[in-house]
Amino acid sequence: MKDFGLAGEGVTDQIVLENVLFGLYGGVDEFDEDEIAYLQPLLDATDEDGLGSWTRLLTYLDNKRFRADVLNHQFVIIQVDTDVAAEKGFDVALVDENNQPLPVEAIIENVRQRLITQMDVAKEGFYDEHKENIVFAISVHSLECWLFNLHNKTPKHAGRILSCESHLRKVVVKDKSLSLPKFAKNKTVYDELSSLFYKKKGRKIAEVAKLDTSFRVFIESLQALHYPP
Repeated sequence: MKDFGLAGEGVTDQIVLENVLFGLYGGVDEFDEDEIAYLQPLLDATDEDGLGSWTRLLTYLDNKRFRADVLNHQFVIIQVDTDVAAEKGFDVALVDENNQPLPVEAIIENVRQRLITQMDVAKEGFYDEHKENIVFAISVHSLECWLFNLHNKTPKHAGRILSCESHLRKVVVKDKSLSLPKFAKNKTVYDELSSLFYKKKGRKIAEVAKLDTSFRVFIESLQALHYPP
């Protein structure tokens, strides 16, 4: 049984989650990456070409493969960006009855309930039976916001939750400390961008958690686990 299984929208999200785990639990050397499995999308060459999406994630959650993965891993982390929440098929509102943006905490909870509903479609009560083994990584409004807040050095932009990918691209171009010729949405680039989460004994995790509410909620969920034993 592996310790953590990662299910998200794509391999770029999975590598970021993996590096957060390294940072939280002692680094690459102390926390064996063999204890982490990429569950959705499955890690192979075709998934590098983009077989991840929120629709595939929802399909996975009401599939017997997901239920088997929960039984065969100590914890399963489920990641999704909330920028897709209002799309048809996901159907989670991001605004209130007055068309005002909902608080981040409310969005996280509403998306969480949507994912739980999806899990229970094929087997009613599955989530309640296994909730101690399921962790949510709900990024408001995208996981790129976590990375932007990790690399941003401009105080007025701290805590950004909108248009994060475009702003992250600008950061990558300007930051000469990164060994990236350009920004691209692939595993290699996101591995480099998220490596700060495990360097310097994971201190950046606490810094980003102070800036980004959805990242803080995710980290607190991990800290509440009985792990390591």
